[in-house]
Amino acid sequence: MNESSSITLLQLVQEVAYCDGSMSEEEEELILSLIDSHGLQEDRDALKNRLVEGYSSPSRNISVARGSTQRIEHDDLFKRLSALQSKEERDLAVKLAYLTAMVSRDQDDLTDINAQELALFRKITEAFHYPEERVRAIQWAADEELQQWSIPSLKQVLLSWLG
Repeated sequence: MNESSSITLLQLVQEVAYCDGSMSEEEEELILSLIDSHGLQEDRDALKNRLVEGYSSPSRNISVARGSTQRIEHDDLFKRLSALQSKEERDLAVKLAYLTAMVSRDQDDLTDINAQELALFRKITEAFHYPEERVRAIQWAADEELQQWSIPSLKQVLLSWLG
């Protein structure tokens, strides 16, 4: 997988984790550390600036611009997703989006995936023109993976991708 695809998938995870309007400081730190530790240099500072706004407490990461309009727009994300070349990369994008939505459940959520996450997940699968059977197969495989994790988390999702 090339650097551009890696950045796209990291942006995808970031947006799914944040689409309901909240992301924990731990999740933010994890994404920033992945940018640093995996040498994802393309738009590194821009990606950091796209990270979440609106914490009740300010981030310790000086590079994160609160209230920034620099967060990636969904149209831009879908353009990047459509540029993923292989079926494997697209399947991975769907899997990562699903896993991220499943593990980023807030205490107030009544379902495993809340309405905002579900809407974004559906837009992602529609952008790939995936039939419902393909989406269900990816979700089933992801659910199998989730059952093997003792404490499902965003960190676990990203480690499953990055190894």
